Amino acid sequence: MSPAPEHRNPLAHGLFVFAAAAIVLGLLGLVWSDFAISWQRVGPDVPHRLALARLAAVIELGCGLGLLWRRTARAAALLLTALYAVFSPALDFARRRPPRHLRQLG
Repeated sequence: MSPAPEHRNPLAHGLFVFAAAAIVLGLLGLVWSDFAISWQRVGPDVPHRLALARLAAVIELGCGLGLLWRRTARAAALLLTALYAVFSPALDFARRRPPRHLRQLG
């Protein structure tokens, strides 16, 4: 009879999916030198948009890879959370801003 299998944390699969998603978004951002699909609402009038897009892509890629190693997983998860916390309110703000041609009237 074989020994009982080692019980794994059921959340581990979710961590791998989260890491894979961050890696893919980071690669897409670097390949296209633009924000990945989830951040496309960052407008063209945002200062230093290209540099921000590349920085976000590098952070997503690095943190996605970092999630795969136990030693760096906590720091990678915290950094990704900070990245998403910064961009989520920024996206909400961008949706509420009037279009550029209307802002020039006031």
